[in-house]
Amino acid sequence: MNYSEYITIDPNIRFGKPCVIGTRITVYDVLGWLASGMTVKEILSDYPELTDTQVRACLAYANLRGYPPKIIWLRLGNTSTKNIADRIRAEQKNIVSFLGNNESAFLEII
Repeated sequence: MNYSEYITIDPNIRFGKPCVIGTRITVYDVLGWLASGMTVKEILSDYPELTDTQVRACLAYANLRGYPPKIIWLRLGNTSTKNIADRIRAEQKNIVSFLGNNESAFLEII
């Protein structure tokens, strides 16, 4: 399954936690519900905005990315996003996503 069709990471939504696209429901919310004993049917009943495929995408994300991922949020100040990313990439080869602007950067590392 290509979970990227169903899961997004946006530093402006739920502090950059991976969320089901179009919702504020995080992968960790779904995993927590499943871990607490809820069935997929119960989750879909309680959260009708979710689909069975989206729940499976959360499981695929956790399986392929690890649970929980290591996430770094940086305040950049006067340093460019590219300079910070280059420094971190030189030391850490496992960065799987990088989002940033002139004020902050968000890294996900496996």
